[in-house]
Amino acid sequence: MNNLLSVGFAGLFIGWWAVYVVPTLLRLAFPELVPPIPVWLNADANGSLPNHMSVAVLALAAIALFVSAIRASRESQLATIGWSILAVTTLFVSIAELTDWHNSLFDSWSVQLAPLAAIFVVLLILFIWRVDHPPHVRLLLGFGCSLWSMVIVHEAIQPYAISKFGHLPIVIEETMEVTGAMSLTTAAWLTYQRPTALPSWRAATAWSTLVVSVCGVIVILFLYQVPLTSTRYETPLISTRDASPLGSFHVVLEGYGALQQDARRIPFPSDRIDVRMGLRGEMATSVELRVLSDATVISAGRTHVRPQEDDLSMQTFVLAPVLNTTSDQLSLQLIAHLPADSHLRIGAIQSNPVDGLRLQTNGDLQPPGHRIEYTVYSTPEPTRAKLSGLWHIASDWRHVATAVFCWVSLIPLVGIPAFLIRLILATPAGRAPFRS
Repeated sequence: MNNLLSVGFAGLFIGWWAVYVVPTLLRLAFPELVPPIPVWLNADANGSLPNHMSVAVLALAAIALFVSAIRASRESQLATIGWSILAVTTLFVSIAELTDWHNSLFDSWSVQLAPLAAIFVVLLILFIWRVDHPPHVRLLLGFGCSLWSMVIVHEAIQPYAISKFGHLPIVIEETMEVTGAMSLTTAAWLTYQRPTALPSWRAATAWSTLVVSVCGVIVILFLYQVPLTSTRYETPLISTRDASPLGSFHVVLEGYGALQQDARRIPFPSDRIDVRMGLRGEMATSVELRVLSDATVISAGRTHVRPQEDDLSMQTFVLAPVLNTTSDQLSLQLIAHLPADSHLRIGAIQSNPVDGLRLQTNGDLQPPGHRIEYTVYSTPEPTRAKLSGLWHIASDWRHVATAVFCWVSLIPLVGIPAFLIRLILATPAGRAPFRS
């Protein structure tokens, strides 16, 4: 039975990485080659395949934890309470994944529910250390609860993290949620079984740290594009979320539509600009982005936008030639030829108007402070300019802290799956209950 369980876990991890993690990382690394990830493969979208996989894993974990709570009721009241808290929490998380009710009720649930989360963490610490768990069960519970605690932090810093590292923080958060659920499921499953040998978690941590560090250095040097300037996550005076009751808005282009946005100075060479937009209609269309210095076009890019009925998403424009200018008179011009039954929505915010940057749509000047949501990125090659850009953003402690936290979060996502499978294979089925 344990061999079957290990095969199931291995298949689930491989499936999750193959369906969601790898395609998303490839899109992040090679935006000019890999097309945008469809909604049905986006784990952050309700009803997608990865979302259903996550719900299934969480539901399985809830069942296993409820069974452990029932078993523990014959032995220890504290153990029963602990397993029950974990089971109920996992059930609520699975429902939240399925319905997204937490984002509907709260603007930032990870911050607003922080006091409740703190109480939850204290109760779990008591459960893990005060109950007489076998060593391998205590270790697995620690893994699962630690990962879920880190998920809450990722949720709290998500807007800032996305503005610096794209979709990577969301990939980390969703994968941590699934891996944490798998750890808790394994802890419940193996509560009354003893492994013939406990795999070394220190060795798993060491080799996963090495793998993440080496891959991280390679990615930063050769693939990572430094966000040079962005309006994507400025603190808006009006929210840009479509579901927000605070008066969200977006710029709409129809027919032969065009807009022009004054832009800040771009300090280092760039070959990529992402703009938040969404197309409503039946047919895909091509959108052109031009970068102007005063009235002269100095670079341009084009992207193919597919129709989408849900929220807006970041669309990538690869610029040619490489944008390398010190001009203070920059502007971005978006041009779209749209069918009669289509319209293009471009995300916009109402921000601080004192910098004098203005937005025009079809020649009409918008109120001060209106600006489209975009991010300008450096070139990926390890040039002196890119290294200067990295050094520049490293002066922001929030950027460094977010990068370190993402790096630390990746380590268990590499090491824990292999540890779980080795532990399950080392645990013969049908052994007598373990007593420490």
